[in-house]
Amino acid sequence: MKLTCHKCGTPLVLLRTNTPNYTWACPHHCLPAIDTGANASEPFDEFDGAEQGDVEFNATLFWPPLTQRRVLTAKVFMSQILLHFIECGRFPCYNSILTNVLMPHLDNVDVLDYVLKSPIVHPAGDVVIGKSGATIYAELRHRLNQVISAKVRQYIAENFQMSPSG
Repeated sequence: MKLTCHKCGTPLVLLRTNTPNYTWACPHHCLPAIDTGANASEPFDEFDGAEQGDVEFNATLFWPPLTQRRVLTAKVFMSQILLHFIECGRFPCYNSILTNVLMPHLDNVDVLDYVLKSPIVHPAGDVVIGKSGATIYAELRHRLNQVISAKVRQYIAENFQMSPSG
């Protein structure tokens, strides 16, 4: 699934100049750009087609130990990694992404919120709509609460109301 503008559906483009951090933006400027938090002066690992959304950001790209450059790559493409993680039906891949990428390196609430506002989370019985309009289901909430980042865990706790049962 490509990272697209929530308003016009156009694939987002990666900006790396005239900005302190790598940023994803709609070329039509429909919505504010998404700051990845990754310093644009640092190089990341290039993958053919990555910026066009033509790379599947699965676990094979993130076997430990991760170099600093690969961590930066994960931060730049965290939204695409999250999209793959949510869609992934292969448990080994899903679990590896959670353990090797999301738990230690997901720390950007804006990226997470943008992904959770996308159509990737399909309406179902256990889907909760958060204060920001983002959506989450119980299993995804459980997994995302395992990340190290207190900011992410706080976002989840504050944005999504807990049901009385859990």
